[in-house]
Amino acid sequence: MRPCQVVPLEAALPDSGPSDVTICDVALNRVASVTRLREALSRLHAPGKPLLCLIHEKNHHLTMQAQAIGATEILQIDGSHDALCTRLIELFGLVEDDGRLDERRRRLARVGIVKAGLAFSGMFDAAATGEPVSPELLEQGSDAVLDSVRQADIRTWLDVVWNHDDVTYQHCLLVAGLAAAFAQKLGFRDQDQRLLSQAALLHDIGKAQVPLDILNKPDRLTPEEMAVMRTHPVVGHELLLRQPGFDPRLLDVVRHHHEYLDGSGYPDGLRGAEISDLNRLTTICDIYAALIERRAYKPPLSPDHALSIMVEMGGKLDQALLHAFRAVVAAIGPGASEE
Repeated sequence: MRPCQVVPLEAALPDSGPSDVTICDVALNRVASVTRLREALSRLHAPGKPLLCLIHEKNHHLTMQAQAIGATEILQIDGSHDALCTRLIELFGLVEDDGRLDERRRRLARVGIVKAGLAFSGMFDAAATGEPVSPELLEQGSDAVLDSVRQADIRTWLDVVWNHDDVTYQHCLLVAGLAAAFAQKLGFRDQDQRLLSQAALLHDIGKAQVPLDILNKPDRLTPEEMAVMRTHPVVGHELLLRQPGFDPRLLDVVRHHHEYLDGSGYPDGLRGAEISDLNRLTTICDIYAALIERRAYKPPLSPDHALSIMVEMGGKLDQALLHAFRAVVAAIGPGASEE
């Protein structure tokens, strides 16, 4: 058991010092409450420790406000305390000073990556030969990613995935892990977490029909090779259109994950409101993964450097969502991608 204290905002703040885990249950749509909360957090919340913010409705403004006060976790409360209790157990587990914890995390990550990898390989192999891609495999893979990232944390997931040499395998599992962590940080409901992780795992399925000498080339692609590579969104979309069983929102991501808000993306040059929220989220995870992955011809960027490059992309990306993505970057930690 751990000691716990409840601190009403209207009460005098105690002098007990920072806590291992801080839980915030405050009306974030009230300026006075947010002001008082910031004052309380400055005294009661230790930098670098988990800050769990509870919100009582799915609301973009509340989510952004939670991110603004520094929440490392956002959880939507739906009347059940089960999710809160589960997350608290995990959070307290993360701050236990136990040398066996890191190895337990790595074991959980390895199990999840094996399960997700088998599912991804099954889908990819089917797509390569023109066979139907299994929606059941996609569900199994995304559930494995979500469970593993939730239990092992995103830093450990990335550490294990980085050890795989296959470029496409590594990339898709990086994107899926980042998407799962992003959905959890944003406090998405389980079904929305699953949808985003499925979109991330499936987004590059069209690469299964890109020639292997281009797909696995250890050097930078030539302009001609890049033109072939850029066909994969349309190829993947058309492949999945020929079979039933996939949510249309997933097919949209497969085709449009390289679109930019300013209209400069491909293959259809979509802009602004034409690009769905699911696509915006996946694109952020996709680009970030590409920047931090390990390739023979380029060193990986540090987490903060990769984020700064994306910020400089300005109107190409949804900057409000990118700001929220900072919580994922913070969880990865400085220098995580470097050898």
